[in-house]
Amino acid sequence: MDKKPILFLLHGALGAAEQFDAWKPILEPHFSLIIPELEGHGKTPQPTERPFRIENFAENISAAIRQTGEEKVNIFGYSMGGYAALELAATRPKSIHKIFTLATKFDWNPDGAAKEVRMLDAGRIKEKIPAFAQTLSQRHTAIGWENHLAKTAEMMLHLGFSPTLTHEKLRQIPLPIRLSLGDRDTMVTLQETSDVFKILQNGELQVFPATSHPLEKVKPEKLLPSLLEFFKN
Repeated sequence: MDKKPILFLLHGALGAAEQFDAWKPILEPHFSLIIPELEGHGKTPQPTERPFRIENFAENISAAIRQTGEEKVNIFGYSMGGYAALELAATRPKSIHKIFTLATKFDWNPDGAAKEVRMLDAGRIKEKIPAFAQTLSQRHTAIGWENHLAKTAEMMLHLGFSPTLTHEKLRQIPLPIRLSLGDRDTMVTLQETSDVFKILQNGELQVFPATSHPLEKVKPEKLLPSLLEFFKN
């Protein structure tokens, strides 16, 4: 019997490993899943009080890969998880076989970052979306959800002025990469995703129908055929 390929599942900016619980029954028959948490997310503390940075998250992923003992692994990265995976691919490509991203934002600029940050106001979330505040409170127990929001907001503003993944950096990645997004994503545009696809050495582009940005609204069974086709070749 063939050994199942290892597949890392990486969560997004406000996410945690637990968000992939519903994916396990669908993906586990086909992949050996590893679902790490990035520092300061979910139940995973930060080693210091350093700010959230994509470079640090890439190191978190690299450390998790080393723990597997495998030379190369496959990565599925949702939203910021995809961005961090590509940062790792740009700096340490030898540890990765292939990368599949979903809903990853590439067009970071000051105005766009400020727009995203306005949605991360803890007081407004508690007042307008109390159920979401409760979800975040239960999810981010390591550093507290309000601290988590503040650190995420600061990171986004930093990305707005100093994007980690420049086109020059992305152009150097030699790995097979499939960029994907949903046709109803209101945070990530087809244009920015297509622009990056065009400069990748070994890139592919896929759009999923009737799919919006939040991970909870993504149906893993809709992604499964594409994941199998991409990672098992």
